[in-house]
Amino acid sequence: MFGDVLVGRDGTEHDTSTALAGKTVGIYFSAHWCPPCRQFTPAFARAYEKLTGEMGKNFEVIFVSSDRDERAFDEYRDEMPWLAMPFRDRELKAKLSKTFKVTGIPSLVVLDETGSVITTDGRRVALDVEKFPWTPPGVDEVLGDAFVRNDATKSAVTLRDIISTRGGEGSTHNNEDKDKATKGDKYVGIYFSAHWCGPCRQFTPKLKAAYESLRARGIDFEVIFVSSDRSEEEFTNYQSESMPDWLAVPFNDAERRAALAEHFKVTGIPRFAMLDGDLNVVNPDARLIAARDDETFSHFPWLPPLVVDVDSEEMDAGINDTPTLVVLMEECGEKWDSLNEALNKVARRRREKEQDAGLLRRQTLFATVTETGGGVGGQLRRLAKLGRASKTPQMVLLDLANGGYVAHAEDAEVDENAMERLVDDFVAGKIELTEVK
Repeated sequence: MFGDVLVGRDGTEHDTSTALAGKTVGIYFSAHWCPPCRQFTPAFARAYEKLTGEMGKNFEVIFVSSDRDERAFDEYRDEMPWLAMPFRDRELKAKLSKTFKVTGIPSLVVLDETGSVITTDGRRVALDVEKFPWTPPGVDEVLGDAFVRNDATKSAVTLRDIISTRGGEGSTHNNEDKDKATKGDKYVGIYFSAHWCGPCRQFTPKLKAAYESLRARGIDFEVIFVSSDRSEEEFTNYQSESMPDWLAVPFNDAERRAALAEHFKVTGIPRFAMLDGDLNVVNPDARLIAARDDETFSHFPWLPPLVVDVDSEEMDAGINDTPTLVVLMEECGEKWDSLNEALNKVARRRREKEQDAGLLRRQTLFATVTETGGGVGGQLRRLAKLGRASKTPQMVLLDLANGGYVAHAEDAEVDENAMERLVDDFVAGKIELTEVK
């Protein structure tokens, strides 16, 4: 990951494997020319010296430079008490930026002693040395242990009460044969909403109907309301007017409500996250698919689709920062079903590999283009210089965060094997990107 050698403050070289053995490692993407970097670096250096000195922690930092020349790199490195990747290793630097999706600096990624990611948001937490190694709290920790049932008794409920009644054994959402909930399954929805929010008041009745229907069918589905109301009176009125016997985080626990919003990266409401009975997040933003479900709620537990069309609402901004395999099939109507089936199989296998590696966030997305002419598909054709749509499907792997793409050979077969091979070769770093111009 970092090459064979690292350099110290005085320019001496250190064997990488020896220097990092058994240590928590911070990867510090920074540059001399960057004002926010030069503000953060001295404070982080003091934290590092306290951690490795007074506190005796097995911690090392590797400076990965975005400087424009080696002279600036040397000058900046002289201010740092940790190790650095040699400036000459530009290709490794680019791979690290791509691997950890670094789109701006300063950025600090923290790995444990096995190389697994602890946090990609180390800059926000690293100055708090008492919380080293800055492992983010789990969902159960953020949820807390005190909820109130919205019924006549306003009874108190604990987290143990919520999860102890689950019917199934273990998680269900990774099982290909169990994309639908059945009697005895346990799910928990976290609903960020507010009385004053118009879109919330449109979605709440749909969620209420789903809750009551699913519970009546024996599916153990809880909803926890996390309020963004401006006052306790609004909070109470919203519950009494619009909500069934859902649970709620007490309104006076503003700290916990804020922590939940931060944990689920809530930037707007309504926001609805789906968890299974073991509190694994199965869909961090299930509102759209839940709102579109039929009256029998046959798509519950509202798992995110593995493959979406680029011109659909499900195609969010993830394509801008996550590598995405796109199959363009605008004029291939007779092949749509087989191409979609193949793409879904590849997407499912790739997601299973990511989950086996402990990656909660998807590292590769999958999409189709079916609309002829304009739209996002038309933009992709122009970007990747694919020409006009024809009866032959085409395929391109976009890596827009790193400014490039890989176009499948125009005359090559587009099938399940070709899709999987392109993704595997890209993930393994065997393919060079064509720069977007």
